[in-house]
Amino acid sequence: MDAPAEGEQLITKVKENITNKNIEVLRLEQAVTNLYEKIDKLNKKKEINILFITGLEHSFYEYEECKSLTGWNSIDRYSYSWKGVPPVLINLNQQRERFKDNFNICFVFLLPIFAIKYFIQRAPDFFYWRSGLFEFPIDSESLAQESSRIMQEGGYEKYLTLTPEERTKEILAIQQYCIQFFIQKCGQPIL
Repeated sequence: MDAPAEGEQLITKVKENITNKNIEVLRLEQAVTNLYEKIDKLNKKKEINILFITGLEHSFYEYEECKSLTGWNSIDRYSYSWKGVPPVLINLNQQRERFKDNFNICFVFLLPIFAIKYFIQRAPDFFYWRSGLFEFPIDSESLAQESSRIMQEGGYEKYLTLTPEERTKEILAIQQYCIQFFIQKCGQPIL
């Protein structure tokens, strides 16, 4: 799910339809290494019933960029081993019991498709433990608008001026829309 657009719509709908629960949003604007600490520092955390978390993918972007800049070879960069897990996901795997014991909260992670795959493959202990996965595909009109925007804004010269991290984000966004297009045309999710 594209958290900025469809995610915000989902949050609004949930808040409108579930009025007897305390629903909060944790918006991560940059990479984090310890999500437990971020949640533990929230005001009134004992009163939160549902916590939407957006922006976790920033931690994945930063970690992947760091691997690239430090000279990891392609085998190490793309394999799924303990060596290829970002600190935030190592932390989630290690602290899943603390999440259960200390937070009586339903956590809802709003992530783009690439980040869901990344999460599943690199934090299976946390992800598969009492988790559900729901896909909310983008509507046809929004998909067409975003595809058009990418084509109009893009161009070789523009991409040359981007930092490696910005380029990675753009590539992943384009892949996200390609996957959504495939799902709409073929009716099958790719996970």
